[in-house]
Amino acid sequence: MHTIPGRETRIHAGGRRRAPRLVLAYVDGSWSDRIAARRVEVQSQGREITLTLELAARAKPHNGAALAALRELARKQLSLESVQLTRPRMVARLREELRHAGNVVIRVRLLAPGVEVEYPGCVTLGPDAVKLTFG
Repeated sequence: MHTIPGRETRIHAGGRRRAPRLVLAYVDGSWSDRIAARRVEVQSQGREITLTLELAARAKPHNGAALAALRELARKQLSLESVQLTRPRMVARLREELRHAGNVVIRVRLLAPGVEVEYPGCVTLGPDAVKLTFG
């Protein structure tokens, strides 16, 4: 699978299993792993790639801690430092997309209840995770 300029690629994040866990880190040192990527899209436009993550509470909807993590994201969306994706299959697909894209500008768009924000991003491809750092 290669990113074609002007095209959109969806990376299936959910399915029968639970949506992949994300680790969100904030500039104040706090972090949360109670948020999941329900849907991931990679969109290529010229020399820019936009990675869109649709976020949801990782646990059952009535779980107070998961809902608190979404509220925290809405409150701290401008102080988000990084997002780490760890599901092996999703990491492999993202790694492949980004390798074939070459030298491009990365933008990361986060969508969640009460949150729609876009960041300039830097991608670190680790051996078992993809880390998106903002700012």
